[in-house]
Amino acid sequence: MGVFVKNATLSVSISLTVLKLTGFWAPETLGPKQRTLYKVFTAVSFMFVLGTYLIIQVVDLFRIWGDIALMTGTAFLLFTNMAQAAKIVNILGRKKRIQAIVKDGNDVLSGVQSREEREIVKSCNLEMIVLQALYFSVTFITTLGWATSAEKHQLPLRAW
Repeated sequence: MGVFVKNATLSVSISLTVLKLTGFWAPETLGPKQRTLYKVFTAVSFMFVLGTYLIIQVVDLFRIWGDIALMTGTAFLLFTNMAQAAKIVNILGRKKRIQAIVKDGNDVLSGVQSREEREIVKSCNLEMIVLQALYFSVTFITTLGWATSAEKHQLPLRAW
């Protein structure tokens, strides 16, 4: 069982490897005990990444109930994070279907024969790498800007 997920496209390999390392994409080669441990790792990872944050935001929303300005800011972030949690649950719930789609796509892209087909796959792979790098850069800059925009001795968001 390797750490890295192999795929014909680098961006899919990176995405699936990150999902695997964070506990959201269990390897197929796990035994029953390993699968149970991996599910525990998934639950702990989810709670670390998002779960406790959602709980804190819900509690904060109840604490500030009635103050519309504070409730709006907390609810905005709460609903954003609930959407992220829904995406994670969707990935976990439809894992087999997603794996089948990824496998079929990988089989097609890995099985190209002609030089022209290989050039098309190479071109698309490069374009996906550029788009993924752009996405990571914009995400990093947004997070950095968000974290540094707070007033002195204040966190950027109330729920934090």
